[in-house]
Amino acid sequence: MKEVYDEVYSGLDYGPVCTARGLNLAVHLAQWLHPQKILCVGSGNAYEAVWFMKKGWDTYTLDYHCPDVKILEGRQFQGAAQKIPFPDDSFHTLFSAEMLEHIPEDEIDQVLSEFRRVAKYFYFTIDDEEDPPFNTHICIHGIGWWIDKLEGIGFKIQTAQHKPRYVIKHDIGANNSVERVVDYDRGMLFHATRH
Repeated sequence: MKEVYDEVYSGLDYGPVCTARGLNLAVHLAQWLHPQKILCVGSGNAYEAVWFMKKGWDTYTLDYHCPDVKILEGRQFQGAAQKIPFPDDSFHTLFSAEMLEHIPEDEIDQVLSEFRRVAKYFYFTIDDEEDPPFNTHICIHGIGWWIDKLEGIGFKIQTAQHKPRYVIKHDIGANNSVERVVDYDRGMLFHATRH
């Protein structure tokens, strides 16, 4: 699998386009959550992780693909979400953008159990469409399937949205700010906690 994702993320046709949605969510989270210890799983080119790091979060990544990112030196771990290399309760928050649809369906329970083991709060975006010509989206389901799956593993869902919309506030100085509404044209957004 590592070779597949190294190839996918080496070009500009996949990683930046896909992770831009995750980066929008990271910006949204960073504006109203206090910096905590966070694990970004399936971080790809690590855009979201860099954003969290610059906002003061104690940030770590886990992915098959680990680009050389100076600000994340010593914080990037190469591996699979099926066996996260951290002890129980290592993180306050786990962030996963556009990753779960890449996991074989028969391994989803294992991945979600690992997520639940290492963190207390969770933010996921999950795509619900195929991704030709890459064909790396292999677990495509609707929001009801994911809600049942998450609750069955022991997550308490705080928010579940299909084609979500949220507002990002940008400070522009001198006590001024602008707000930007972000609409996902597809996919789902989940905020969950552990039971």
